Amino acid sequence: MTSFSLSRSFLLFSGCAAMFLLAGCGGGTKSEWRFNTGARVLSSPAVAEDGTIYFGSDDTKIYAIGPDGREMWSVFTEFPVRGSPLIGPDGTVYIGGQDYLLHAMSPEGEVLWQFEAEDELNGAAQIDGEGNLYFACRRGIVYSVNKDGNERWRHRTGARISSSPSLYNDEILYVTNQGGQVTALSTGGQVRWEVKLDAPVLTTPAVGADGSIYFGGHDQLFHAFTSDGSKKWEFPVEESIQSSAAIGPGGVIFFGDEDANFYALDLDGNLIWRRNLEDVLRETPAFDARGNIYFGTVGGRFMALSPGGEVLWKSEIRWEFQSSPVIAPSGAIYIGGGDFNVHAFRAAAPAAEEVWPMFRGGPAGRR
Repeated sequence: MTSFSLSRSFLLFSGCAAMFLLAGCGGGTKSEWRFNTGARVLSSPAVAEDGTIYFGSDDTKIYAIGPDGREMWSVFTEFPVRGSPLIGPDGTVYIGGQDYLLHAMSPEGEVLWQFEAEDELNGAAQIDGEGNLYFACRRGIVYSVNKDGNERWRHRTGARISSSPSLYNDEILYVTNQGGQVTALSTGGQVRWEVKLDAPVLTTPAVGADGSIYFGGHDQLFHAFTSDGSKKWEFPVEESIQSSAAIGPGGVIFFGDEDANFYALDLDGNLIWRRNLEDVLRETPAFDARGNIYFGTVGGRFMALSPGGEVLWKSEIRWEFQSSPVIAPSGAIYIGGGDFNVHAFRAAAPAAEEVWPMFRGGPAGRR
């Protein structure tokens, strides 16, 4: 465990940390507000029970802002923060950065502890019922630390990791890597099973209610495996898949491929619909309770689709959206952009209550 002295900033409207209020939501076609950080926001926000939004920025800060877009606090880390925050049941915020550190912070912005990994932490952590944390560094190492930041175990997967681990039922941790390997670990660090695919996997597995996992790879296939590692099915697509999937109402699985095709499948791998929207999705979409789908694209569009795949509305920023949206219980949607801002939109309904309706399953970064 490594301790660093970090500077803190509590200036609400100074310099590049200004918050810009925009006129109305226009039925969702314009952001309600945007918060400017002065650099790209690749971190996918997480939302606490009190509505506080946490995220990191390439401007080297970790931020907490209120649901009205006003800064509550920010903490300097001296390196870009591209990891996505996890909010524990007690309100502790866990977020990794390019400083190789997993930071544990109080809701007030106090640094509680830091754990130093062997490489950058660009993904997100998961937490079990005992407060143990699970996360991976870019070098391909999966870590577990206890609630005090002390290492429990580490596992080397043998290739770089570009995704985040997914946790099922406090029992199984699923991890993918760029070598095409899919690994299921016990929460004690033992390998339960491994599958080697023929192409890199950059996506985070979506986890179903029975522990089955769903993800796409560079082999132009979308895969489904059971919790014991048996192949359920695979679905061919036209290009590689860099978009992690979400599972929405009725068991609809949604993802995109690199040819700007958007797919909706059922849990048995049957195609419900496919649309080409002439823009590429590389992050994880989010479902609301009505089955509407929200996501940002490489072309800088934030889009809302109906359950049938029709475009309900879109908002353009002309900069790539590089984080996954989160839908808060209030129905507010937050997403980071390449235009240096976190944007707030409004969903047609609150988040879906299915097991995996957004990145990592829930607004706090956990189910």
